[in-house]
Amino acid sequence: MSPTNRDRIWIEVDLDALVRNYEVVRRCTGKKIMPIIKADAYSHGAVAVAQALARAGADGFGVADGNEALQLRRHGVENNILVLGAVPPELVPELVAANVTLSLPDRETALSYRQALNGARAKVHLKVETGMNRLGMSARQAAEEILELASWPCFSVQGLFTHFAASGDRDKDDFTAAQFTLFEQVLQTLAQKGFTPAVTHCANSDAILRHPYSHAQMVRPGLMLYGYAADSSSLSPVLSLKARIAQVKWVEAGETVSYSCTWTAPVRSKIAVVSAGYGDGLLWNASNRIQMLVNSQKVPQVGRICMDMCMLDVTEVEQVRAGDIVTLVGVDGSQRLTVEDWAAAAETIPYEVLTSLGLRVPRYYLQDGKPMERADYLSHL
Repeated sequence: MSPTNRDRIWIEVDLDALVRNYEVVRRCTGKKIMPIIKADAYSHGAVAVAQALARAGADGFGVADGNEALQLRRHGVENNILVLGAVPPELVPELVAANVTLSLPDRETALSYRQALNGARAKVHLKVETGMNRLGMSARQAAEEILELASWPCFSVQGLFTHFAASGDRDKDDFTAAQFTLFEQVLQTLAQKGFTPAVTHCANSDAILRHPYSHAQMVRPGLMLYGYAADSSSLSPVLSLKARIAQVKWVEAGETVSYSCTWTAPVRSKIAVVSAGYGDGLLWNASNRIQMLVNSQKVPQVGRICMDMCMLDVTEVEQVRAGDIVTLVGVDGSQRLTVEDWAAAAETIPYEVLTSLGLRVPRYYLQDGKPMERADYLSHL
């Protein structure tokens, strides 16, 4: 189903582009692939994304918390699902009943899960801390702790993993290599003691592209699936963001626009009021710094971005009126705006731009070159 005149703002998700990006990962690595679809698949819609990638052959999915995993199960996603973060022990029985795999970052968490399991058995991946200093058991003592947890009848240890802190930073290549070396040392110690995990994984999007030695047995692509990565020109952005113009007006030279009067018209100016604001996920810090596309022309956004609206200077656009479509992310004619443009304007990272997009913004999906049926569109909710 396509956007209608009832929509003031909407997201378009090209599932064909998503699958093409997945194929880039497959060709680049030749390893098992666990797409990361946390935060509603970086605002692309976790269920629709999971369904498309499952058809493409994904070996499982990574999510941030238990509720994200249960959402996928409720909508018929049967692939392996790994919860990458810790979960409240009270949720453990429901997750195990739904055949969801848990992460174990330390012995204390394992104890709380064991008590919650009450005789049941959970599939788990154990996380080793190698330099991120977030969740995980220290590499220096990890082997001993892993062997103990693997001996507990309540756990079926399926895998071992770590996470890189700076795999996208060229000046930190030695740091990434040192992290991987620490991880390998843990694996070697375990092997000497007769324990080998079924699967190991380290590489996120940046490591997939920049550190092939780290691919291990499975990779965890996230941002690159959605079309963004510093070292690859073979990826296609999956998401477009569009909105409608609510009003067109003229302001006189010297008049100001929006809150705090941060933009003053240098001459008599034509202003388009767009039905999109920070309540939808536009980054307020991009105010007066970002451009948008109107009738295939780049125009400046002026004044502070409001909760539900923002303003454009369309003085140089001849034919513009209420109801016209504005492209905030995507292509219009020969012009393109990207998530990276927004990130640069707001002095942030593409991850924040994507994950800020609000749930009140409807998502529309394109697959096999045509809009999906309404039932498929609703499946992401």
